[in-house]
Amino acid sequence: MNRKKINIFLIPGVLLIWAFILVKIFSYSKEPDNQSYFLIDRTSKKDSTVLADTITLYANYRDPFEQSKVKLLHVMKSEENALKPIQTVNTVITWPKITYFGLIKSNNRGKEHVLLTISERTIITETNIESEGIKIISVYPDSIKIQFKQETKFFKRISQ
Repeated sequence: MNRKKINIFLIPGVLLIWAFILVKIFSYSKEPDNQSYFLIDRTSKKDSTVLADTITLYANYRDPFEQSKVKLLHVMKSEENALKPIQTVNTVITWPKITYFGLIKSNNRGKEHVLLTISERTIITETNIESEGIKIISVYPDSIKIQFKQETKFFKRISQ
């Protein structure tokens, strides 16, 4: 399109927009119509009764603006009364020698068994079953998580 055709559409459009704006401005500047409004008194004698509140407040706290009646005494700390720090005793748990060899998967049952040695004894067990005080928490392809007397450790698989 050339400029003449575009101007034919744009000039009437701009004039319409300005006319709309001027109509809005003049409609707000008119004086409002005098209309009468009736107020309805909906209060009656039944509604004017006030019921007593069922909550009682007991304010027996000290007035914050009143001078304190309690006298503070200055107490000196002595070395005899000082608190001594509590010494915690860390119990050392001796773990048996554990070696993780890997997983054994059964074809017919679909269960995974873990092959490991505990103190030179070979054991085949499952997860979440405790044997000789050792419970297997979780099994991963390259490691195993074992709990022994409320302590957990990870053991890596021995590659052969």
